[in-house]
Amino acid sequence: MLCVNPQSVWFADVLLANVRLIAVERRAGSVVAAWADTAPGVMFCDAVQVRTTLKVVQELVTGDAESLLSSPVPGEQDELRFTAAAQNGRGPKVFVARACVVGVMYELPPGPLTSGGSAAKVAVRTISFELTSQTGAANPLLAIE
Repeated sequence: MLCVNPQSVWFADVLLANVRLIAVERRAGSVVAAWADTAPGVMFCDAVQVRTTLKVVQELVTGDAESLLSSPVPGEQDELRFTAAAQNGRGPKVFVARACVVGVMYELPPGPLTSGGSAAKVAVRTISFELTSQTGAANPLLAIE
């Protein structure tokens, strides 16, 4: 799932401003495969463990001290909530998940950083989360509205 320009993104009590996109990825944590004795192809396959990760890509701009200074820390766990824009004539949809920060990375633009009067892009921050559910059996990302 890819959500471009979400209306709002919150982690714990912190509003993450200037979010360009959110990407939700699901991948197998463990795969079981079986081959037939008579053919080279896989005969049976199952993803017995599934990991759901979410990445928030955020533009950091000058003049936005709260975003520049409030960076989540790997291991921090709390509620992640975001609102996706309306689609197909329906209203906006709110998603919520229990999330653990697993990485925070920065990408600096080429050239000198500007510190002039207007808001200029300073960096792009990517916050990576592992989504969890209480039982491990439920979908960790829930649409609530």
